[in-house]
Amino acid sequence: MSTTPHDQQFSALIVDDNFALREAIARSLARDGWNVATAPDGLKGLEAVRGYAFDAVITDVHMPGRGGLWLWNEALALRPELRGKFVFMSSEPLPEPPSGAVFMVKPLSLATLQSELRRIVRGAEAEVPARQASIEAVGQVT
Repeated sequence: MSTTPHDQQFSALIVDDNFALREAIARSLARDGWNVATAPDGLKGLEAVRGYAFDAVITDVHMPGRGGLWLWNEALALRPELRGKFVFMSSEPLPEPPSGAVFMVKPLSLATLQSELRRIVRGAEAEVPARQASIEAVGQVT
């Protein structure tokens, strides 16, 4: 199993109401050595953020109930260190994506998503050189 730089495992939360897409992204990242948690909407995503310090959050913009922009605002209030670690996905472009966030139009390329995530964690490593060597596995939030 390949991992990200320095053989450290990183964690990602994937929030999307589309089960098939959410699970495809989760499987792809897990194969690349990531610890992955998933949530079907912004409310469940926020529960996950409350309970775990993720290295990155990948979220759909438009979901029933609370969407990705709401999740971003609430998550940053709880964990300001998540600024710059969000990847937004949508089938239509955002007029003005949040500052420091990555925006990808669906259908998205898993290779491009993984490239963006590597860039995010490299930036985080530069900011915090001493990183915990092992990260506890996270499960699915339902």
